[in-house]
Amino acid sequence: MTFALHAFLGPDSPGTSNEVLAADLRTLFGDEEEFCLTWEQLPFAKAPTLALRWGDWLARVAYEEGERVTQDGAYAHEVVGECAPFDLSEATSRVRVVFASDDDRAHTNQIVSLMHFLQQLPGAAVFDPQQSEIVT
Repeated sequence: MTFALHAFLGPDSPGTSNEVLAADLRTLFGDEEEFCLTWEQLPFAKAPTLALRWGDWLARVAYEEGERVTQDGAYAHEVVGECAPFDLSEATSRVRVVFASDDDRAHTNQIVSLMHFLQQLPGAAVFDPQQSEIVT
């Protein structure tokens, strides 16, 4: 089953971009066997996303801004309220990661590393929309 995580960037978060994320992710995973990072333009997406692949398994990473982020942040804040480190409804940007299914758990290490990567983003609050909770 696929799932996603949203790292809402708070008022104290430094600016970022897909290019900055790509450089950081190459540093993090560049030495891993079968790792490949490419840019892909998905239908209906405004900007390209980063496709991180290990063999045939995939995780997509995207820096996002705009109305959709604000709407999702408002929903997340309504759900988690005071558990969030800041008012998520005020977030105007995020890093979203969508993980492909990993039923065999062959890529658990990569999933955990990406979760940790999101948690280490300065000033970010990581929200799991499937579980409706902040990831700590």
